Amino acid sequence: MEALVSSCVVLPCTFKYPAQQQPSDRIRAIWHMKNKWDDIIFHKDQTRVLDHFKGRTKLLGSLGGSNCTLEIDE
Repeated sequence: MEALVSSCVVLPCTFKYPAQQQPSDRIRAIWHMKNKWDDIIFHKDQTRVLDHFKGRTKLLGSLGGSNCTLEIDE
């Protein structure tokens, strides 16, 4: 994805589970870099987020509503 410098980016995201595989517990959102599972850009626990993304990402969607939309600020 490309964006203008100093702009805000919104990454739309929705999800669904097959009926037989509904989550049995609370749903968590974790965003990471493509093909780099350890390069986390959003996590509820900020200590796990890459330094240059700390304080710049937030979940806009409601996980209970199957929406995991992410906002990345400048």
